[in-house]
Amino acid sequence: MRISRRSFLPLLGLTVFPRTAIAQAGARPPLVAVIWALPETDTRIPGSITAVQEGLAAQGWIDGLNVRLETRSGGLDTAVARAHAEELAGLDPQVFIAGGLNVTNEIRAFAGSVPIVFFAVVDPVDAGFVQALSRPGGNITGFSNVDASLGGKWLELLRQVDPDLSHAVLMYNPQPGETGTHYLQSFREAAERFEIEGSVVPVESVEQITTAIAAIAATPNGGLVVSTDAFLLIRRREVVEAAARAGVPAIYGYRDYVEEGGLISYSADPGVWLRGVGVYAGRILNGEQAGELPVQFPSVFRLSINMRTAAELGISVPVALLAVADDVVE
Repeated sequence: MRISRRSFLPLLGLTVFPRTAIAQAGARPPLVAVIWALPETDTRIPGSITAVQEGLAAQGWIDGLNVRLETRSGGLDTAVARAHAEELAGLDPQVFIAGGLNVTNEIRAFAGSVPIVFFAVVDPVDAGFVQALSRPGGNITGFSNVDASLGGKWLELLRQVDPDLSHAVLMYNPQPGETGTHYLQSFREAAERFEIEGSVVPVESVEQITTAIAAIAATPNGGLVVSTDAFLLIRRREVVEAAARAGVPAIYGYRDYVEEGGLISYSADPGVWLRGVGVYAGRILNGEQAGELPVQFPSVFRLSINMRTAAELGISVPVALLAVADDVVE
């Protein structure tokens, strides 16, 4: 027996609002326009789209049924973000979803009064997007992906994995809108507390990444901390491969690095805040005002460990750490 999509959706616990059903004669479903900072080929994109769709569905908006999702990628490049923003604004969207500070800035120039839900923006008040975190005002709200205390937490975890750690480097991209600079203070404080020589290294090319990691390996018992910058995330394979070649234990700001062979990661769960982005977009479609929805910060974190990489580095991961890990890659 064949079940129609409309009949099947309630079985999933999803509500379809009759007032927006595209079965209405001549009706077009509202458009939600999304611009990602990552390139179109990045493996994170499909899962990110799914998470946003899940959030929309929780509010009764089903992509392809009673809402349309138009997505564009590559917004870390300002010119690309501007072109996408102008194009999508011409499609008359009801809500914009913006990935990162750069994309949000470009969308603002074309959105007019159309609501914008951002994600991966470090300090939306300082950026001028919102008046206050609890009550943004205007037509912009969203989700940050940064907890500044993580700089210290990463170093603490790396020290647990490698108790002989004597020096460590926090690698970050210094471009405006990136996240790395927000972790520097907590990283330095933790290094002092643990009596570890801690330094920070800005990188803006793959060559600089490789050189910085090789320099760590030049002295025994060194380690690497990789921040959550989009620049580094896009180049995660190159970072992980450089760390492997140099034999440097490293902790990363996203699980994606562990999937590429990185040793360990501790990060905010992107699925949680991307579903939240979808929920906010759905609430706006349901009549709520963006300016009344508070900006949210990470609340769910995941610890991931790659045991094969640990073995290759000659590291014995403490049982206590394995016991609390959310993901263990064998």
